[in-house]
Amino acid sequence: MKDKFKIMLDEQTYTSKPTDAGGIVNRIVKNPTDLTIEELILAIEQGRTVLPAFLGHAYNGKIRKSKECWSSQQLVFLDFDNESEVFDPLPEKPNNKKKIKDIHMTYDEAIEHFKDIALFLYKSFSCTDDHPKLRVVIALDRVVYNRDIIRNIFTRFKQLYPYIDSKCLEESRLFYGGTDAYRFDFDNRLNVDQFLEQDEGKKGLHYILSYSNNIPPFCLPSIQGKSIQTTDNNIEYIINRDVSYLQSVIKPVAISLSQYDLYEYLYKIDFSTLLGVNHKHCCMYHNDNSPSALIKVKEDTGDYMYHCFGCGFSGNIITCIEKMFEDRQIEIRRGQVVELLKEIYMIDDQLSVWGEQQKRELESNIALLLSRELEELEPNLHKLIVRNVPNLVALHNVAIQNITSENYTDNKGNVLFFKDLKSITVALGKSSVDKVAKDINFYTYLGMLNKINPKELPKSLRKKAVEFQLKNHYKYQKNFYSFPSYTISVRRSAEQRAVEWKEKGYTKKELTREMIYRGHGEEVADTVYPQMKGEKFSETNVAVADELVKIGLSLIEQKGWTTEKEIQENLHLHWKGQSIYKAGMIKTIRAEFLESYGLVKKKLNKELSERLGIDVPTNGKGNPCYPQIIYKAD
Repeated sequence: MKDKFKIMLDEQTYTSKPTDAGGIVNRIVKNPTDLTIEELILAIEQGRTVLPAFLGHAYNGKIRKSKECWSSQQLVFLDFDNESEVFDPLPEKPNNKKKIKDIHMTYDEAIEHFKDIALFLYKSFSCTDDHPKLRVVIALDRVVYNRDIIRNIFTRFKQLYPYIDSKCLEESRLFYGGTDAYRFDFDNRLNVDQFLEQDEGKKGLHYILSYSNNIPPFCLPSIQGKSIQTTDNNIEYIINRDVSYLQSVIKPVAISLSQYDLYEYLYKIDFSTLLGVNHKHCCMYHNDNSPSALIKVKEDTGDYMYHCFGCGFSGNIITCIEKMFEDRQIEIRRGQVVELLKEIYMIDDQLSVWGEQQKRELESNIALLLSRELEELEPNLHKLIVRNVPNLVALHNVAIQNITSENYTDNKGNVLFFKDLKSITVALGKSSVDKVAKDINFYTYLGMLNKINPKELPKSLRKKAVEFQLKNHYKYQKNFYSFPSYTISVRRSAEQRAVEWKEKGYTKKELTREMIYRGHGEEVADTVYPQMKGEKFSETNVAVADELVKIGLSLIEQKGWTTEKEIQENLHLHWKGQSIYKAGMIKTIRAEFLESYGLVKKKLNKELSERLGIDVPTNGKGNPCYPQIIYKAD
């Protein structure tokens, strides 16, 4: 099996038992890793420390080695130290205990005992022939996202092996590396439901183990024969897409809706029953010991919204389900969430073929752009694109009209559409091809539209692109685009880009590949301008940029501040149009210049003028002027 398991892994290697546990903890919580079984064995034999769960929930703003940060787990490590504790009273410590050798499982016995159950076992650094210390690694048949279930699994193992180290059965336990890994069948998996099953008519692990027939009764509460989580919510059922169970709880009434009515219908569903919570409850998106979340109707819209006063998360029914999957590192598209909700609530809109599904995905994006969500949850992005929403919607409709076949997708499965800029300009009802091109670059920078590198196109499309280029004598090939699903992660990234756009002082009119390259690096520049990938800047641009930087630094060194205009005036070029060229170049290098040298661009004010000793200039009428100045950040 080539399954990968999500764990936390230390990057440091050791040849003996580590003595710097604090350093390991600081490193390991920052390093979630996906490993195959063989990769995990290699890491352990290199002496690297493993935490077999994924820590994905922040606690008090940080990822820590604590049960509160536990997010999911599929691997269980059993620690057979073959020791027991006995009382060893001391005068100053009457309750003192010490560990003594107490052999319950030798290395050879473990190999025989776990051959049909475990993935592998290995010796700890302190293992000796006369005192075996080993760890057995077992994989569950599915990833567990509910902490109560993993605790029940730990309890069951403790019942089976009362002599194992109890500390190994903790959600955030560290396991140091070791030696001599013994590999079993990598297809071995422990069936969670059978393992936790009390019914004596079903074979669980306690039937496989020869000496475990007298295990104390243990079970989970059951509904309709299903083992369920002990917390009062339906997260596990939603994540596992158990539509039949969810329908048994919700009891939906079948309904047929047009595609245009679908989203308004979903927004107005009281989804507390779906989530399995009261309107006021402990938040399901962070560790919450007292009710801090609620679901209520917005008076102005009639929409049901989830909001937590603890972690600050807000969302409607679609966003809430989407976040459940995202928190568990399960990839899901926004349109797939809508399809799941349609199935649960028995909503029929007669869409089934691939092209219709792609159309639905694009319409989901349109619905988001036209909804209230962006304004409420991504305010910087909303403020930046609010005037562009009609154009973005129109561009989505261009994509919908150009859906052809399932083969025309990008490498992430998003439907491709291809139009030359002139045709797109006409389709958008615009007159300026140049302005439309700048709009498209703007959307691509935000990550709300993808430009496709011609080299990544299917052969048939690449051929069409080349033919179109040659026929029209264009420098670049025909443009191909795709829209990503506007998921939480895409919107979050776009929100950050919107903040950076404002901080760096970008405008659509000034945006160029060189500006993006200097401000964000080559990878981002190639994303926004894929057909220009690998192109070098002109020698003139490089020389002029370097000179502008030298002049700016020199002026700041001399008097503590300068302005863009002053920098330009101190650079003398000898060709027609130099003023426009210099103004463009200073804008191109602005973000890189400020960030590289720790500078700030800010409008002059009284406090700044006094601190930097600047005489506030006046205009022809004697009124003070407050230009934008550049100076060294504090």
